[in-house]
Amino acid sequence: MLTGREREARRRKYRRRRILIAVSVIVALVLLTVALSMGLSALRQGPDEPTDKPTDGTPTSSTTTAATTAYPTMAESQLPDIGIRTNDLQVALLYDVTTGQPIFSFDADRRMYPASITKLMTAAVACEYLDEAATYTIGSEIYLSEEDASGTGLLWNGKEVTLQTLIEGLLMFSDAEAAYCLAATTARVATGNPHLSDTDAIAKFMEMVNDKLAEIGCADSHFVTPDGYHDNAHCSTANDLLKIALHARSYPLIAKTVKLLTSEAYPGEYYQSTNALLDPESEYYYPYADGLKTGSTDEACYCLAASATKGDHTLIAIVLCHHDSGERFAVARTLLEEGFRYLETQGR
Repeated sequence: MLTGREREARRRKYRRRRILIAVSVIVALVLLTVALSMGLSALRQGPDEPTDKPTDGTPTSSTTTAATTAYPTMAESQLPDIGIRTNDLQVALLYDVTTGQPIFSFDADRRMYPASITKLMTAAVACEYLDEAATYTIGSEIYLSEEDASGTGLLWNGKEVTLQTLIEGLLMFSDAEAAYCLAATTARVATGNPHLSDTDAIAKFMEMVNDKLAEIGCADSHFVTPDGYHDNAHCSTANDLLKIALHARSYPLIAKTVKLLTSEAYPGEYYQSTNALLDPESEYYYPYADGLKTGSTDEACYCLAASATKGDHTLIAIVLCHHDSGERFAVARTLLEEGFRYLETQGR
């Protein structure tokens, strides 16, 4: 039988124990909350994600200091009025290749997701290292492309193909497997190591791509995948995509390929371009169009790098983040039409 003093001592002991348990639970909950918050933030941002990345295709301002551009920059207030309503635009840029001057710009320095316009850079780096006359064997690297990425079904492990076939599949039909084959093959050729593993080869190729981006002045771009499949850290701007387009067009194989509406990949098997501006049966057909590359992901929405040549002038239009596939073609065609009209009024 416990005395009154003993019962009081036991009650005090139990109270202290309950207080310690309560404090421990509160501390654990606080620590858990902080950990979860940091984890979710890391998941949202990604390991190398720019702090000013776009979310769900929404443009954001870039804070990166731009390197020397490929053309003289102009403030929007200095650009001519060519009749484009900016409330119809997300991000847009119109550039005269012939004179080396921008004609129209709207938020062209906003960092965005470029989607498959990325493939212009993949093609350019591949053309720098691979031989158009050679034959290359497709390897298991094509299995690294995502299952829901675009593809033709015309490439498989062990098949021998030419560089032209891969570039046509990449730029006309936007084949992700062609992107991975070109990336791995280029890295193995560039390093002189044909035994590079698939993942090491792709990593090396992306290092080469980002080095080339820096070389041509794309200070606001960072590419993670060779096909433009979404990654939070995979970003560019309209101004940088223009530089990429100009660089890619300097390779004859690319310049020839982006003009094509159809091409016979293999006997009885044809590539069809995804660029509606090239298709006479499309409502968006533009007779002066001669390229370049479409792009779309859920995050990037619908994008387009378009080119057209009329008379002595070639124009390039970059339009990003449109929520309807047809809208990107309509906006790009309007930019090109108004650009040529402006040049005609200037007697150029």
